[in-house]
Amino acid sequence: MSDLFTTIPTADGSYTVKSSHFGESMHTDAGAYEESVIKHVRACGRIVSGTKTLDVLDVGFGIGYNLCALLEVWSCLERRPPLRIVSLEMDRSVSSCFSELRFNDGRDRWYDLVKIGFIDGHLEGDGFTMTFLYGDARKSVSMLASERAQFDIVFQDAFSPGKNPELWSLDYFHVIRNLMKSDAVLTTYSAAPQIRRAMAEAGLKIARGVSTGRKKEGTIASPSPLENELTDAEMKELFSEIKGTPYRDENLDADRDRILVRRIDEMAEIRKDRRSSQCHPARRE
Repeated sequence: MSDLFTTIPTADGSYTVKSSHFGESMHTDAGAYEESVIKHVRACGRIVSGTKTLDVLDVGFGIGYNLCALLEVWSCLERRPPLRIVSLEMDRSVSSCFSELRFNDGRDRWYDLVKIGFIDGHLEGDGFTMTFLYGDARKSVSMLASERAQFDIVFQDAFSPGKNPELWSLDYFHVIRNLMKSDAVLTTYSAAPQIRRAMAEAGLKIARGVSTGRKKEGTIASPSPLENELTDAEMKELFSEIKGTPYRDENLDADRDRILVRRIDEMAEIRKDRRSSQCHPARRE
């Protein structure tokens, strides 16, 4: 293994991996694999028996648990719909951890295929395909949008917004929205107000996701109405809260620090304007 990653055991018996570059783990220590199953695969509600092809976009391959969980649940269906998976990751460096990551049970049948596909860049299985795109995910999603790709499911699983704001901006979610079919579902572990507001401004409906372990609820989003959507009052509060100020990255090419500083500056301006309006209330005619 390289110095870039450290494997860490979690409460459900699976391992997560900590990135030295981002300074955080790819999954919760309360249960890494459980998080993939609950917050993504089950939460999306689209993995059901049938014959209609399911197109899945996996943003942030990490160590591949989302895809392993997806294939495991899919394999148990009475009628397996064809799966077409596109997964995005910066590079293949995390594969240096693969030899240390095993479940030692039936899940390894699927996890081994995920690992092989990730290393090779593509894998065709019985009823499913996996294609991996490496590099800046902003460029990858823009390329997919230019090709008019459409997805039923989006796993938004990049590193946290504070560490990886490049993949959580309003402008990024505009592209993601264009990649989603009208009834598509996006799942993510993040419930941060700036993320929910960015999704909403990009044209997505917002609902609460489930919580796992010590992690708070996630978020589910879709172009179409959802169960347990945030109420009008909650949405109004989201848009009025200064912390709901989204990250901005109009050209999808700004670096992390620039995106973070720009949001901080924008929030400061909002506070200044609000203080000014309180000190100088509008004059009544």
